Amino acid sequence: MKKNLLKYARNRHQRRAFAKLSMKNFLIFLPIVITKRVKVANELYSKSDTELLEKGRLYVTEMTGNPLFVTPSPPLADCTLALNDFDSLIISADGKIGLPVTQKNAKREEVLNLLSSLGSYVEGIANLPANATTGAEAVIEAAGMRPKPFSPRQKQGWEVETGVMPGTLDLEAASVKGTHEWEYTYTPTDPQSWQRWEPGTKARITMTGLTGGSFVSCRHRTVTSAGVSAWEGHDPVVVR
Repeated sequence: MKKNLLKYARNRHQRRAFAKLSMKNFLIFLPIVITKRVKVANELYSKSDTELLEKGRLYVTEMTGNPLFVTPSPPLADCTLALNDFDSLIISADGKIGLPVTQKNAKREEVLNLLSSLGSYVEGIANLPANATTGAEAVIEAAGMRPKPFSPRQKQGWEVETGVMPGTLDLEAASVKGTHEWEYTYTPTDPQSWQRWEPGTKARITMTGLTGGSFVSCRHRTVTSAGVSAWEGHDPVVVR
């Protein structure tokens, strides 16, 4: 095997040097292969009620009967039922205040959670080795969703992912010279439910002590010499 690896030497001087190395040391000269992963774009939280409804129905339509998505999770029937209920509540809450709006907002959260989970399912299917020929981007687009390509070496900007340990979420934003402020909630439609996380200068944090099995929405902003940025939201993420 070492003989085959010598092909990575660029000239005869490197070849002679490599030949004297042990396998353990030789491996440090090998090219680093970065596995490209494609994610489903984070975009649902910013949609209006009508836009969210249309997006959800597009997902269901595109995935129904599609051989790429044999066992959607959550089931498409559950998504369809929630979307139909949401549609009715949007109509009944139009121009009203109080209970109709509260009911509509609660159903919006249910729809948002279902569609976010569906996005995670599609992302997992898209990045399976078995779908390498089709291409992860094509798989995601086949579900009516928008792909967001990235590699581990790229700076991703604003991301929220399930943490390694139970009850945690990993949050990462673009680095800035200033302070990062974070908030989270289990009920994004309630303006009073947002809870503040300790701010700091680091662009990456881990939230702990969250309720396992729940959907959590997060938002982030920065405080710099130029002022305070607007809050930037994120699609809900389920906590382990």
